Amino acid sequence: MKLYKQIASYSNLVLGFDKVSENDGMPGSDGVSINAFEENLHESILQLKNQLESFSYKPEPLLMLERSKVDGTKRILLIPSVKDRVVQSSAYHLLYPIIDKELEEDTYAYRQGFSREAAVRKIHSLFNLGYKWILDADISHYFDRINHDLLFNRLQEIIPDKAVIDLLKKWIKAEYIWCNQKYFLTKGIPQGAVISPLLANLYLDSFDEGISKQGLKLIRYADDFIILTKSKSEAEKALEITTDLLNMLQLEINTDKTKITNFDSGFKYIGYIFLKSLVLTASPKDTSRPLVNSHNTPQILKTSTTKYPKDKKIVPDENKFSSSVFGDALLKAIYNKGISLNQFYQSLNDEIAAATLSSEEDAIKEIIEYQENTNEIVEESKKFLLAPESKPHISILKHTLYIQEQGAVLKKDSNKFVVIKDERELIDIPIIKIKEIFIFGNCTVSPSVMQTCLRSSIPIILLSSRGKYFGRLDSTDISHGDLTRFQTLRTFDNEFLINFYKKTLFAKINNSKVFFQRHFRRKGNEHLQILINYLKNLIAKIELSINIDELRGLEGNAAAAYFSSFGLLFDSRTGYHSEKFIRVKHPPTDPINSLLSFGYTLLGSIITSFIFARNLNPYIGFVHQLRPNHPALTSDIIEEFRVIIDSLVVQIINKHILSNNHFYSVKEPGMPCFLTNLGRKIFLHQFEIKLHQKTPYPLFGTNLDFIKCIDLQVQQLVQYIRGEISSYQPYTINY
Repeated sequence: MKLYKQIASYSNLVLGFDKVSENDGMPGSDGVSINAFEENLHESILQLKNQLESFSYKPEPLLMLERSKVDGTKRILLIPSVKDRVVQSSAYHLLYPIIDKELEEDTYAYRQGFSREAAVRKIHSLFNLGYKWILDADISHYFDRINHDLLFNRLQEIIPDKAVIDLLKKWIKAEYIWCNQKYFLTKGIPQGAVISPLLANLYLDSFDEGISKQGLKLIRYADDFIILTKSKSEAEKALEITTDLLNMLQLEINTDKTKITNFDSGFKYIGYIFLKSLVLTASPKDTSRPLVNSHNTPQILKTSTTKYPKDKKIVPDENKFSSSVFGDALLKAIYNKGISLNQFYQSLNDEIAAATLSSEEDAIKEIIEYQENTNEIVEESKKFLLAPESKPHISILKHTLYIQEQGAVLKKDSNKFVVIKDERELIDIPIIKIKEIFIFGNCTVSPSVMQTCLRSSIPIILLSSRGKYFGRLDSTDISHGDLTRFQTLRTFDNEFLINFYKKTLFAKINNSKVFFQRHFRRKGNEHLQILINYLKNLIAKIELSINIDELRGLEGNAAAAYFSSFGLLFDSRTGYHSEKFIRVKHPPTDPINSLLSFGYTLLGSIITSFIFARNLNPYIGFVHQLRPNHPALTSDIIEEFRVIIDSLVVQIINKHILSNNHFYSVKEPGMPCFLTNLGRKIFLHQFEIKLHQKTPYPLFGTNLDFIKCIDLQVQQLVQYIRGEISSYQPYTINY
C-alpha cells in the first residue's frame, strides 16, 4: 500500500497536475479543461486525494477521437479527463523508475536519457562493425492488441501493491464513448493516456530480451523496430525468431511494413534515411537536433523538398534510385537545384568539381543541404502592435518575447518570429524587435529560430511553466579570453573581494532602508522606524569590517530583519499584512514568496544576459560562493537591484493587480504556491513596465530606465575587474 499512498498523496497529485498543465491538451469526456480544473486547484486535488484514499475513485469515460496520420490512415485516440490525467501523471512519476529499470538498453522510445538521435548513433556504430543487413519490422496494430492478462501478469511481478494494480486496471480496462454509445476495452491500451507509453514498453520487454538472447542487434522505438545482422540469411532467420516471439505475446508482424534490406539500398527509420554511411533527416519539418560530426558519428544532411514540382514524374537514370528510399529524396533535391540527374553525375566527374568536392558525400551535401536565408536585417521594421487580449499567454513589450502558452511553437518566417499553436498563428513580430526570449514549460523552439538567435546574439531563457530557471541558449565569444583571465584572477585577490563586497552590501542594505523609509513616510509605523534605525547601524559597520566573514554576518542580519518586517508593507485590506513575514524559497509556499521568487528569477536572467553581452562569465563571482550550475556573478549583481522586485510585489498586491484568484496554493505544510496562467501573464506585463521605468542613476546624475542601469553597472564592473578604475560605485537609491 505504500506506493499507492504515494500516488494518492497531495504533493504527488500536485506534481501530476504540473505535468498535465505543461503538456497542455484538450478536455476529456466531462468537458473540464485544464484552466477550469486549475481555478479551484486545492479543492480539485483534495477531492481526488480523498477519492483515492477511500478507494471510491472512478475514472471518467475516455473520449474517443480520430486523427489522420501522414500516410492517410486513421489513428484512434482515447483521451482521459484532466482529473484522470492528473492521477495518471502522479502514478507515472512513481512507476517510471520501477518499470524503466526492467527495460533493455536497445529500447529508445518514451524514456528519459534515450532519444531518436541516440538510436541513430547506435545504428551507425553497428554499421561500422559490419552489420549491413536490416530486418525493418513493424507490429500490426500494436497498441490495440496488447493482451490485458499478459500485461498485468508482468506488472504483478514487479509491483507488489495490489491497490496500484487495481488502479492501473481501471485505466486500461476503461469505459469509452463512441457515437453516444459506451464500450469497454477488452484488449489494447488507450493511445492518449498518460500511463500507456510506459506500459507499452514493459509489454514488449520479454520480446526485447528474447531477441537479445538470440545474439541479435535490436533497435526498438515503440512498436517500430529494426534488427541488424551481418548477412541476408541472418536477417531472414531474425524474421522467423521475431514472428515466434511476437506470437507468444499474441501480436503479429505487419507484413506490409516489414522488409529485409541493407544500407546499400537504403532504408527509412524513425524519421531518418540511412544510405551506406549517410544519414539524412527524412523531412524538412523534422525538428530533431543534428548529430555532431565526428569520426564515429554519421553525417546528417537535411533534405529540402519545398521547390519540388509535385506533379512532375521522376524517371531515374539508374535503377538503384528507383529501389531505395534515399533515391527519391536525392532526386527531389536535384530538381530543386534545377538540374537533371545526368548533370549531377557529370558534375561529380568534372575535374573542377572533383577538385572542390572531396567525396561523393560532400557532393551530395552540396546539392541537397538546406540553404537558409542569412541576410542581415538593416532597416527598422514597421511599428509592432501589442497582442490583443484574445491572445492570453503571449506577452511582448520592448524587445522581450515571453512564450508561456503550453504547446506553442516558435518558428521563423523570413524576418519574423511566429508563434503557432494547433496550426493557428497566435502572433508574429519582426526579429529586429526582439532582444531576448523567455520560454516557459512545454513550448517548442524550431532549429531555425535557434540558429537565428545564436547568430543575432538573442538569448533564449528556458524556465518551467511555474518559472523555475532551467538554463539558457546563448552564443559564445571566445575572443575575450583576457577578460576571463582577469575575472578568474580577481577571485584570488582578497583586497578586491572585500572592497567589492563592501560596495554591493552597502547598496543592498541602503536600498532596503530607503525602501522602508519611503513606505514609512506614507504610513507611519513604530516597528518600521526601529527597523530603519537598525539598518542604519549595520551600514555604519560595513566599513569597519575587516574580512569576508564579518560582512556575511552583517548581510545575514540585515536580510533577517528586512524580511521579518516585509509583511508590514502590505495594506491590511489585501489580506497579506503581517507583523512576521517569513521568506520561504524552495519552494515558495504563499503568494508573496511565490512572486518574490518568480521576480528574482526573471531579474537574474536579465542580468545574466548583460553579463554575457559584456563578455564576463556569470559563473565566476566574487561574493557568492562558487558551486556547480550557479551563476555566482549574477547573484552578486542582483543584490543591488532586488529592490526592483520587492517594490513591484508590494505595488502589485496593494493596488490589487493580483489577488488570491491568481494563485493556487497547496494548503499542506511545505507545499508550493504557484501563479495561475493569467497571474503569470499579468506579472510579466507589470515586470516589463517596471524595468522600463526611469530612475535616478547615481553614477551619471541623470534618470535612466532600470534596464540601462543594469547594463551600465555590468560595464562598470568590467572596468573595475580590468583595473581601469580604482573603485566600484554600486547602484543605490536615495530617500
